[in-house]
Amino acid sequence: MRLNSKFLQVLLRKVLKMGVRDQHFSSAAGLTLVRPFKPVLQHIHTFGDSVNVFHKGLLMHMNHTCTPNVEADSKAQSSQSATTALDHDSWRSFLMEQGVYCCSECIQSIKEECPSYDHVRELAELLVKAIDERIKQPSEGLRSKTRRTVLFRDLWYLFQTDDIIVDLTNETKSDNRMRKAYRVLGTHGGREYHSHTTSEYPAPNLDYLGSDPSDVMEPFCIDAYLLDFNGSHLVPIPHRLQITPYSFERDITDLELSPLEYATMETRKDLLHRGQRFVELSFLGSGLFRRFAGTTLCTEESFNERLIVDSSTYFEDHSQSSGKTEGQGTLSLNWIDQYPTYAHRLRSTERRLRMKRDEVNDNDYILCQCRCYAFRLRNLKWVQVHIWDLSNITTTEAALDRLVLPKSQKELLISRINDHQQVRTSPATVDWRNLRIVAKSPEGLMILLHGPPGTGKTATVNSVAERFGLPVYTLSCSSLGTTTEEMETRLSKHLRLAHKWDCITLLEDASLFIGRDGGYNPSFGTTVPVFMRTLEMHHGIVFLELNQSLLVDKSVRSRMHISLYYPPIDNDKKFKKIWMTFLQSMEQELNNYHVGIRVEKEDIMEYLVQAKKTYNGHHIRQAIQTITIRAKQRAKEASRKGHSPEDASDQWSSTGNSGKAKTSVIVDSVDFMRVFETILESEDKLKYLSFDEDTATEIYKRARTGEMLGLPTSIA
Repeated sequence: MRLNSKFLQVLLRKVLKMGVRDQHFSSAAGLTLVRPFKPVLQHIHTFGDSVNVFHKGLLMHMNHTCTPNVEADSKAQSSQSATTALDHDSWRSFLMEQGVYCCSECIQSIKEECPSYDHVRELAELLVKAIDERIKQPSEGLRSKTRRTVLFRDLWYLFQTDDIIVDLTNETKSDNRMRKAYRVLGTHGGREYHSHTTSEYPAPNLDYLGSDPSDVMEPFCIDAYLLDFNGSHLVPIPHRLQITPYSFERDITDLELSPLEYATMETRKDLLHRGQRFVELSFLGSGLFRRFAGTTLCTEESFNERLIVDSSTYFEDHSQSSGKTEGQGTLSLNWIDQYPTYAHRLRSTERRLRMKRDEVNDNDYILCQCRCYAFRLRNLKWVQVHIWDLSNITTTEAALDRLVLPKSQKELLISRINDHQQVRTSPATVDWRNLRIVAKSPEGLMILLHGPPGTGKTATVNSVAERFGLPVYTLSCSSLGTTTEEMETRLSKHLRLAHKWDCITLLEDASLFIGRDGGYNPSFGTTVPVFMRTLEMHHGIVFLELNQSLLVDKSVRSRMHISLYYPPIDNDKKFKKIWMTFLQSMEQELNNYHVGIRVEKEDIMEYLVQAKKTYNGHHIRQAIQTITIRAKQRAKEASRKGHSPEDASDQWSSTGNSGKAKTSVIVDSVDFMRVFETILESEDKLKYLSFDEDTATEIYKRARTGEMLGLPTSIA
């Protein structure tokens, strides 16, 4: 908006309370008001009244300075004053009285524009009308949230400092869980590109601009912040957001960002509840044992497993990341320091949240992040997970009951672990060496499980953990390093986390450190004492797994609280019991899939008993997992087709009334026969991978045909 009238320039100076300056306020080239007309918006509600006061004040000034005529009434005098010419002295005295006098040159220009009061009133009314139509009406409709559409040029009125806005991009529209809310710090951009340049802001290249109005506009930028957790308290994290230029009016809810008032009530409730959940999870210092079912936000891995939620510990282990949010600004406010007002408001917000962490209000909850940090116990790595993908874990004793283990061994494990858990929360305990009650720090519990692979050692640990509702921190000894120093440092770090989260620690491949020869470890003699001392300093529960029990050093065996041996699964009774347990679990999972899947347990068991091969726990688990997945896929495919295949070898059958048929999939011995053939064939080939390809093939063929296994003459 350009004002060419020097009188209107002076009037605007008075209404906006801009005072007097040495240079001419008025300009022969006119005065341009640039969007978003911030000075005018500050006085928008009093603008019309201020203009009326100004020009009516001029009329009163003229009445007082005119020669009094006692015979004329006041109305006649006002009418006469309205048409009376305004001389130089009248303008000079009035402008000096109003505090906007500049110089004689300006007065001369104003006198030429407004020779009488009628001209003054017409120009003033024209200015008020223009401000009302171009600025006041659009801004009031958008600020009151009564308008549903907005022009790109009017976005300034829609977004203002301290407003809460919601991300409405296409990604968040398809997944409401990823929607975020921000509090506005300020806005800029949204204007036409200008050709003027300065040393600080060079002119942009306009060669690419087209005739579409949206091509010649700068993006509308919004500087805002959301709230994140830095390991100790909530902090504001600045973001720079933008809305791309567009033509014509657009529905406000179709923009990339919109004020919170335009969001649905469901969205507002979701943001509030999610923020409350975020604060709850963030301020729990010891971590939470939760089930995660979904996709991670950082690596986009999908899995369903249990993990530890503990943002505080994450920032302790990643101190250089404290206060950061991926891909955005940081608490150092590096890019935002150029805006002193922004930096001041952010630091004030952080100070309030740090000093009054218990006084988080609903608006703070709405601004909170949608993710937290969790530790995967399966691969011992930190991941970012969504708040709503976490759920509570329901513990059950059924897992331990299903475990095929002698009753005496089960009772021994339960009693010792029960005692250990009570000792941790009791100031006194029993010293078993002299049977005296002494006050001392609780000691750890080390349990040795040894036996061939696939005999139930890991299943025992998982069942015990399920029974007591404890996480299992699985650690492979081969990942602890090759030197004593590396082993001690890494093991201490893992045990510290396991103790903090009250985990059961499972050490796999323990023969590397506690076997007689240390698994051919050259530094075995110095590593064992350090390894055992580190374990003894740990106050938690530690299970050690060995696949070769004869290699256990006697000094190590004597320091174990419990030692359990797991013989090979060659007993028919135990073999049947283990397999029946797995088959029942598989049948229950398939029934929960809500399709007609029938497991022929008797047929399967008859095949397994007649088979002469010995299957260990690993074979059983692989077969169950493979057949379960295959059965679900077959049932899904049959449901999609709506009928059963004609090929009888695929074991399909279809039952039900007319209309949509109910599909039934049969799982029997044929499925297990195929899976076991594949598993055993692969394992047989792996035995000969150390030979060249021709030799391995020859040995494999001879072994499969039942010939005596021997080495060829060329390699004998």
